[in-house]
Order: sequence, then C-alpha cells, then structure tokens
Amino acid sequence: MMRTTKYYITTRANRKNFLLKYGDWMFKYVPESKTWEASDYWYEEIIMNDFTDFEEITEERAKEMIASDGVFQI
Repeated sequence: MMRTTKYYITTRANRKNFLLKYGDWMFKYVPESKTWEASDYWYEEIIMNDFTDFEEITEERAKEMIASDGVFQI
C-alpha cells in the first residue's frame, strides 16, 4: 500500500523554518539547491517525538513556497 504524501512547515518563532515532505520517509526542502534531502532529524522530531511547532499544509501551498524560492511565510 502506498502512503499518502503529507507536507509540513515548521513554525518555530525566531528560528529558520523548514518545508518538509513525508511519504516513505521525511524530506526537507533545501532552497539553495532546489532539492529534497532525506532528514532523519525531522523524522524523529515530527513522527517519533512530541515536537509541536509545525503545521500540515497542502501540496499546492508547498509548491507555491518552492516557486517563491523557498520563502516560507507562516
């Protein structure tokens, strides 16, 4: 069975925030290289731990953020 891909944006105040994609694994978007990188760190924080400073967003919103060079306005 294929897992539905979900998108998240971290919402930490006064800190760099990240666009994340979770399907088979957790990936963070890297605007400088315009690529998705696997992220064990964010998998642990979002899926395994009780980290709460994030929100789920739509794929469309994620694509808009990528189109604006990864400017992640919350």
